Amino acid sequence: MFPPSPVLAQETADEEDISRDVLAAQFKQGVAEYDAKNYSRAFELWLPLARDGDLAAQRNVAHMLRLGRGVKQDLQRARSFYERSAEFGFVTAQTNLAVMLLNGEGGSEDPEAAAVWFDRAARGGHPIAQYHLATLYERGIGVEADTARALGWYALAARGGHQGALNRLADLVPTLPGPAANQQAPEPETLPEIVPEEPADATAVNEITAPDTGATDASTLEQPADANDDDADATEEAAPPGDIAAALDAYRSRKFTDALLAFEAMAYRGNTEAQYRLARMRNRGEGEPRDPVAALAWWSIAAAAGHEKSEVAATQLRSELGPGRRDDAEREAAQFMALIGQLTGTTRGSEPAAERPTQTVEE
Repeated sequence: MFPPSPVLAQETADEEDISRDVLAAQFKQGVAEYDAKNYSRAFELWLPLARDGDLAAQRNVAHMLRLGRGVKQDLQRARSFYERSAEFGFVTAQTNLAVMLLNGEGGSEDPEAAAVWFDRAARGGHPIAQYHLATLYERGIGVEADTARALGWYALAARGGHQGALNRLADLVPTLPGPAANQQAPEPETLPEIVPEEPADATAVNEITAPDTGATDASTLEQPADANDDDADATEEAAPPGDIAAALDAYRSRKFTDALLAFEAMAYRGNTEAQYRLARMRNRGEGEPRDPVAALAWWSIAAAAGHEKSEVAATQLRSELGPGRRDDAEREAAQFMALIGQLTGTTRGSEPAAERPTQTVEE
């Protein structure tokens, strides 16, 4: 059997490039038609792309079917197209599918399945999904109620710019056990309404999110070195008792996402030990992709509040980063401090009300 002709192989590659260009142009045309409110034409352009497996087109077609925009409303077909896109990791499709499952659109209500899809989209970095997953954990809908996880997801969503998450954190943090506990958090009367996203924009062309793989397995990553790598003097915080110990238990069990969320929730309350451990996980890439800029920001905040191990770690990491990334870390630290100030009642530029350790937890 003769090997493939190089000329034939090149022709095939050229044809594939042309095909991709044609499909991209068709998608862009659909965006233009949609923006011009020619919804029926946009639907006609996107439907064959969706049937051919284009994830963004599947999400857009699902959205139009769900709203009855440019086509007769068909919630069952909308759910089906969302599912196709969601299965391959398209986070906005996962979020919209979760909403339909939660509300019983196009089928029966399934809060447990909704929680699963919100979780996948949240782990994919989608602030809207993070916010609504936090709401489910806060209220015990589709999942077991878990305030610590709710706070962690609210914190991540707030970091992503979700104002509703920031508002909810401001309601919840003063009610937690500890120095700031002084009032009852207002209970949301209903689940917050999720406003469906517009189906497309110019940046959505050929947007494909990698399939969700869950929490990062640190065994597959090179572990960056950081100072104070020992865990012998991990501390348990005074309020609420056991939070640090519980987060450390999750970490030891390699439940890195759970540990990261717990540390982050405490970090935004001004807990310096949690800030230190959150920074270390961000520097190692445990639970989320490695982010040394965020690590330096959190170590700097903890160091400014007197946490000695954070000061050593920050000094070491600062020496490894270039001037631009050090500047980025300073800006990020200022943003984190502003959020801590809002949540703990301290003013920007003042030291956060750090929770003080009462005893040592041996690892």
